[in-house]
Amino acid sequence: MDTIAIASRTTAAVDLAVGQREDERDGFTHWLREACALRGLKCEVLHREIVAEATEAVVAGRLKIHTLLDLTATWWHEEDPYVQLCYAVKDAGGRVIDDPDVAMMADHKAVTHHRLERAGIPVPPTVVLRRWAPDRGLTPEERAIVGDRVVIKPARGWGWKGVVLGARGDLEAISTARDFDRGDDFLVQRQVPYAFLPDDQGDTRPAWWRVFYLFGEMIPCWWNPENGEYRLMSLRELSMNELLPLARLSAEIGRLSGMDFFSTEICLAEEPAMPGAQYQAAGRPFYVIDYVNDQCDVRCQSRHASAPPGRGRPAPGRAVRRSGLAAPPRPGAGRPSLPLAAPGAGRRPDRVNQNFRSPWRRPPRRSPPRPATPLRSSRFWNDAAAKIRSASRENGRLWR
Repeated sequence: MDTIAIASRTTAAVDLAVGQREDERDGFTHWLREACALRGLKCEVLHREIVAEATEAVVAGRLKIHTLLDLTATWWHEEDPYVQLCYAVKDAGGRVIDDPDVAMMADHKAVTHHRLERAGIPVPPTVVLRRWAPDRGLTPEERAIVGDRVVIKPARGWGWKGVVLGARGDLEAISTARDFDRGDDFLVQRQVPYAFLPDDQGDTRPAWWRVFYLFGEMIPCWWNPENGEYRLMSLRELSMNELLPLARLSAEIGRLSGMDFFSTEICLAEEPAMPGAQYQAAGRPFYVIDYVNDQCDVRCQSRHASAPPGRGRPAPGRAVRRSGLAAPPRPGAGRPSLPLAAPGAGRRPDRVNQNFRSPWRRPPRRSPPRPATPLRSSRFWNDAAAKIRSASRENGRLWR
């Protein structure tokens, strides 16, 4: 962003600002700017060198940010300049994705755990240790609930930092884990054994998924907890493994948390489901493992092997359309397309069919309630798969 414009006496305006610490020319930022340019909107990245100046300008009224997409704020740390930026934009009447108050509560795993548990969402059996409580081992009653092997994690942690897997839950293990951050609450959870399922390429994969939630639309990806590898899940894999509960669980988490843009981790346990369990597949239960990741991984696989797949990553065009920026594309620009590889990777962009209604997208809230019906007919899935194949024919085989 032009610092001269920020410092000037005239009021500058930015339609969409992206809060991230480095002004990386990565695929997501490039596509986001391209999607905004097609609509005649101004998009800027507020990196660490200018975020303090931008926040000061917003507070002083010299800069108007209509929508802020936050990708880096460290919640519960008021001194973080990006936390201050989010609240400055919100207080000035702008929109923040996600709302800082909503994101802060969703980011606290202990708060979200109780919220989901009360709503009937399957979460691992958990013991919460508050930050003011002394160190202690699990009681016999607690061990009967969480088991012999547990996961110990900080309530406000992220990126697997401070997470201890396969702990015994004794005094020494819990005390050592809490040394990571003595000012945080900790969750001691049962370590859920996950199943393995076949994919449509004949391989077996861990029954573990990261589902991206983007303004009511769910995008499920296989995710390997051992190496962080992603792969987009196909309609065939969804059907043959009975995985529709992934969409229902993600939609419920979005409704309960109030978040618009996040990802969640869900696994299928290698154990029999309890009688009458609402969320199960082939007699095995689902568990929501990592509840709400408010800052999604938006890297591209052509540059980072552990990044989400290009076709599975939430599309910048959809983010712009659904974020409240109502300006239409410029006359003659047509509907924007999303390149499915990093800029300069030598691959021709797809022409995504913007009129295709994803089977993962929830109906708008204003729509009248639909009567309860069984699963969609095979004709629906065949038509959906044909449209997707047509849209991605030039970039390799995605749906089979």
